[in-house]
Amino acid sequence: MAVGKNDKKGKAKDSALSGKVTVEFEKKYIIYAVVFLLLIIFLINVKDVDFSFSKDVSDSADYDDIGRDGADAVPDRSQDISEPDPLPVPDLPVDIPDKPLPEPEVEDDTYLPVAGEVVVSLGGTAETELLDVTFHSFEIVSNYTYQAVENGTEMTDYPMAGKVFIIADFSVLNKHTSSMYMGYGRIILITGDGYIYDPIRYEGYDGLPRYEKVYSGNEIYGPVIFEIPFNSEDLKIQYSFSGLSMTQRFATWFL
Repeated sequence: MAVGKNDKKGKAKDSALSGKVTVEFEKKYIIYAVVFLLLIIFLINVKDVDFSFSKDVSDSADYDDIGRDGADAVPDRSQDISEPDPLPVPDLPVDIPDKPLPEPEVEDDTYLPVAGEVVVSLGGTAETELLDVTFHSFEIVSNYTYQAVENGTEMTDYPMAGKVFIIADFSVLNKHTSSMYMGYGRIILITGDGYIYDPIRYEGYDGLPRYEKVYSGNEIYGPVIFEIPFNSEDLKIQYSFSGLSMTQRFATWFL
């Protein structure tokens, strides 16, 4: 009977040990499974971090490599992050020489004389077969002084309001074989707007006569006075050869 009781106790003890081993085995595998799952989660997280970091580096490298002829340059991250990377310097445009501007068109203001007109420069002489006329000089004045007789009392003449005097010095030489009447009666002044002015009467003893009989080889000379508006422009003076039976009709001087 004692032996049977011991057998029961031995079987109960073996059963208890088997249950304990089974429980411990199951706990061990559960722990392994949990650790394995944690390792997988960790690896997944590490993979995501590496992937995003490599993408950022690639994008940054692509940005820094703009304008470097396709070189695979890697940005230097060892510098102080407070100092930004220098921006690429753009190529400067090539200097193109300025194209010369076209020359402005200038109206041809060359004076074309009419038939029988002799154009003479100021100070020059209009030479004909009968007489020579020289326009020596001129001046524009607001008044002038003259003497009625030589060594006489000086007098001053003033123009009308808005006008000035032009004093032109002329000389005329008779080259004809006989005497001719000459003087300032053949002289006129023409302005650019087409107005014609005759000389005014000059009271000075030294003026050019209006008409005077001049013998062959003799010469007369003296000032001729015009009174014109002060704003007159493009002036010219003419001496007429009308009635002298010459091919020349008149001589012109531009002031």
